[in-house]
Amino acid sequence: MQHIQATHASFAAILADGSVVTCGHPKYGGDSSAVQDQRRDVQHIQGTVGAFVAVLATGSIAKWGSPRAAVTVPQFSSVVLATLPFRSMLDQREETLSR
Repeated sequence: MQHIQATHASFAAILADGSVVTCGHPKYGGDSSAVQDQRRDVQHIQGTVGAFVAVLATGSIAKWGSPRAAVTVPQFSSVVLATLPFRSMLDQREETLSR
């Protein structure tokens, strides 16, 4: 296991191969089946009160859990992505999305 995060009712972990496993309350991030095809090559994962967001090697963002507890890309990037080596790529993607 490389990294683990939690919501108030679930856990998510990045395994050595870059895949993500989740467990806990399905409504609060324990069920990540909606993003099943995006749970590979994960570089970072962050938990909020009731949701998770993951950054993939491609720079894409995957979010799952409670929509009411999910973070937006700008919130996530200001807290977590500033420390990642591909920050500039994500900043460019975020600028494109905000246009």
